Amino acid sequence: PCSFLIDTEGRLAAIYKGPVSVDNLLEDVDHSEGGHLDRFQRAACLSGQSIEHPLLERIEDNAAVSLRFLLANYLQESGRGDQATRQYTDVLEIQPENSGALNNLGTLLLEEGKAEDAIELFQRALQNNPDAPGAHTNLGNALQGQGKTLEALQHYQQALKINPDYAQAHFNMGNALLGQGNLFEAILYYQRALEIDPEYSQAHSNLGIALQRQGEF
Repeated sequence: PCSFLIDTEGRLAAIYKGPVSVDNLLEDVDHSEGGHLDRFQRAACLSGQSIEHPLLERIEDNAAVSLRFLLANYLQESGRGDQATRQYTDVLEIQPENSGALNNLGTLLLEEGKAEDAIELFQRALQNNPDAPGAHTNLGNALQGQGKTLEALQHYQQALKINPDYAQAHFNMGNALLGQGNLFEAILYYQRALEIDPEYSQAHSNLGIALQRQGEF
């Protein structure tokens, strides 16, 4: 038989194979609150002493971050934003300037309507990795939602400078230009997005809107 110890925050703290005593449970009730090394030592299958060294700590942190990030991505893609948020938050507790986690957590906050918080995270992500086209595009989206079209266009342009074949950035440029009434350029950006990704349904739809407004029924 297997038993599972769940902590007060709903996290899986321990898995027991075979019978487990009350004394064992009481010893492990605060297991989740310990640091990585403490938890590793308590969970080790063999007795002994762990080596404490900055290099090993970094390796352990990187492994923990990698697993949490993969899980967070899966949860986000599965539509479980709340659970993904918890995992990205855990990543940032270990590595506060992890640009991928900052960017992805920002997208979740933007979906929740928390634009200011999302913008702050996107900006932090770009401070750590200025050449991240996704963060530039997401920051542009957040700024566009606040009516700051010129700033949004700058970030879309920067994303395309980094990756000229980034279909989403072309699409977003088209949206911003369409909002300004610049139909000719908007159409060019939508067409470029569709050259890169012919199955980009939103780009087809918005290109149709732009062409209709131009009288090209």
